Amino acid sequence: MSLERKVRLVTRNTCSEFSPKKRGLYVLVGVPPDLNGDETYEERQDVADAISRKGFNVSEVNCHWPRDKYVWFKNSYVHSHPYYDEGGCFVLGKTYFVASADKERYWDYRIRRVKQMDTIENKLKEIHNSDFYMIPSLRRRGCDPEIHLDLSISIIESRNLMLVDERHYRQQKRIFEKIAYERSQKVVSVNCGDEANLWPMNILILDYRGKTTAVANANCKKVLKVLNKYDIDLITVPIRRLPSLGGSIRCITNTVECLSVYNKIKSSVEGR
Repeated sequence: MSLERKVRLVTRNTCSEFSPKKRGLYVLVGVPPDLNGDETYEERQDVADAISRKGFNVSEVNCHWPRDKYVWFKNSYVHSHPYYDEGGCFVLGKTYFVASADKERYWDYRIRRVKQMDTIENKLKEIHNSDFYMIPSLRRRGCDPEIHLDLSISIIESRNLMLVDERHYRQQKRIFEKIAYERSQKVVSVNCGDEANLWPMNILILDYRGKTTAVANANCKKVLKVLNKYDIDLITVPIRRLPSLGGSIRCITNTVECLSVYNKIKSSVEGR
């Protein structure tokens, strides 16, 4: 590690707690101490630092993947659960969401056995009371077929926009066209080329008081070009190692817009 990097690690703001002077959108970043010394630990710290410098409230939490721990949707909090955890199961907009069709068979079995409910669609409607679309995950040759949805889809409703990895768009074109038609939304297929393995669509979208900010991988130039085209404020962080673990910026973060439930959420995320 370079001397410059060592000095920065010593002097950095750890973002350990929220500042009440900052604006009311709260971002949790997974920086678990057990990764200290690993390159992915440094990348996680870089993400926390970059978001904090933009004026957002940031808290580093002892959790590898905060996105899997809870859902914050329509100003309400839902604890992680087999039927409605986020992570690879959902990609949330402000008024609707997409859900992984790959989970349907498992969820349906569990619901029938434990909850005596009928279908995953009815259960999702009951929990979230919102429109949603079931989409099979991106398929890659020789890879686990259950790739998280948020690795290939990003919803930016403030711009009436959905970004989709070109490979996923080709595989599920009819569903994406249906979303575009029913929601009058622009669905943009992005050819990521050699950058695809960095999971460029795994973007953290921060909407607050009419301003949209995207936290994205600085190494994913093709997606950055699209975001710039739609006049989205950018926070860029160079990420290389993290995608090899199966996730990127969105996976290691989560948000909440209500400080009163922050302590409850943090305890849940850290498993306390």
